[in-house]
Amino acid sequence: MSNVTFAQIPLELIRHVRKLKLSGAEYDLWLYLWELDPFGDRWVKIPTPSEIAKHLNVDRRTIQRASNTLQEFGLFEFEVKRWRCKNTTVSTKTKFVSGGKNVRSRTILPTNGSKCPK
Repeated sequence: MSNVTFAQIPLELIRHVRKLKLSGAEYDLWLYLWELDPFGDRWVKIPTPSEIAKHLNVDRRTIQRASNTLQEFGLFEFEVKRWRCKNTTVSTKTKFVSGGKNVRSRTILPTNGSKCPK
């Protein structure tokens, strides 16, 4: 080991975290994030939940739930700067509209209790 870096976790904090009875994934995430931000003196950029999940060998949703738990216990704060969405309520059929745009036609959902169209 040529470049060894140390970060000291106070014993009081270790005891506090132990009392919280974190799950294995929550504890792994806490340690992973502690490694990325051992001082807590600034906001640090972290990988996406999917990337962290791959690194910790768990599902992305597990990371999201674990991050919620860590935030509820006051161990870490998370800030989302970029949020994306995709509308999945329209069909893949498109129609040409004046002005040169292709617009997807809306999926009409049945009101009589039958199943949604695929």
